[in-house]
Amino acid sequence: MHGNYTMYIFAESNWIMAKEIKIQSKYKITKEVVQTVQLLAEDNSIQLVADALKINKRTLDARIILIKKECGVKTLHGLVALFFRNKLIK
Repeated sequence: MHGNYTMYIFAESNWIMAKEIKIQSKYKITKEVVQTVQLLAEDNSIQLVADALKINKRTLDARIILIKKECGVKTLHGLVALFFRNKLIK
């Protein structure tokens, strides 16, 4: 990871800066992304999360890969830990 970038969180049609953290690129975190990671953090299976979000399991798999890549983490555990550390999920 090189340099500090800003992570944003989407809240009711306004982008608000959540916290400056080190990530590989500027990546806008939407409410949907936060909800996805929150559901994963609650130890739900990929299928249960996909059902809750009303999307296909393969779509969710692709989304998780993209989120991990954009946030500069390699594992699901690392992604959840990143969101916890930056108080994006509880």
